[in-house]
Amino acid sequence: MLLKAADRRLGLISRLAAALVDERQHAKVRHAVQDLLTQRIYGLALGLGEGLFETVLTRHAHRRRKVRRITIDMDLTDDPTHGAQQQAFFNKFYDAHCYLPLLAFLTFDREP
Repeated sequence: MLLKAADRRLGLISRLAAALVDERQHAKVRHAVQDLLTQRIYGLALGLGEGLFETVLTRHAHRRRKVRRITIDMDLTDDPTHGAQQQAFFNKFYDAHCYLPLLAFLTFDREP
């Protein structure tokens, strides 16, 4: 609520949205650029990643009470893109334009 109040007062997200050129086909647009920016910026500022991590650990704490070791395996994977998709960049290692999402896998006490 504090973040929303600060944004309303300063108008930073609305000014940022106004500065962007929206080249999408307006008949197919379901969400305004400002709404998309607001969701993304608030999510980053409020720590969506931390909340997700805590939720996963809480869920597995009920399933396995005495965990001695948690292994976090983080891997990048390529997701090739075709055409001019937003946020797709050329990756020399994969020799293609692609998304490069980071995946995380948890293992509790060497269970499969």
